[in-house]
Amino acid sequence: MLLERYVDYLATRGDDALGRVTFESVGPREDAEHHRDYLDLLLDGTQWVQDAAFRNWLMTGCEFTRKQGSDPMELADMFSRDVFEWARGGCGAVIPRRWRVWQSKIYSRGDSMMGKFGIKVFPDSDIRDLIEAHRAQVRAKKTESAESQGETAPIAETR
Repeated sequence: MLLERYVDYLATRGDDALGRVTFESVGPREDAEHHRDYLDLLLDGTQWVQDAAFRNWLMTGCEFTRKQGSDPMELADMFSRDVFEWARGGCGAVIPRRWRVWQSKIYSRGDSMMGKFGIKVFPDSDIRDLIEAHRAQVRAKKTESAESQGETAPIAETR
């Protein structure tokens, strides 16, 4: 699901750079399973994104790195934990301490709907209104940030 958003982001950047996917290494079998699943994505796509989009914007191989205390991969762990706490807490009732930093960096394009938003919660039927409210909040922050930096177009449209 995250790779759908990553490919959308890469496709809207306006350059030909390929995205690289790096997994945290767990063990030989688990790494092989992650690699297989990644290759399946490149070959078959998903229900919402065609396989060609993944092949056009992602490198054909993925990489693995071991867990290290100061590795940039730890940002993914911190972000994932905060998203989990945010969703579990009702998408706003409990604000993780780093959420204000993350929120301004969440990918969103245009109206932030239908594949144009960097967080995908599934199933979402019980928290749909809370997610919509959060999307509106992210759009407002990005517009405010663009205006304060003297940009003419909202950041959501240019990133």
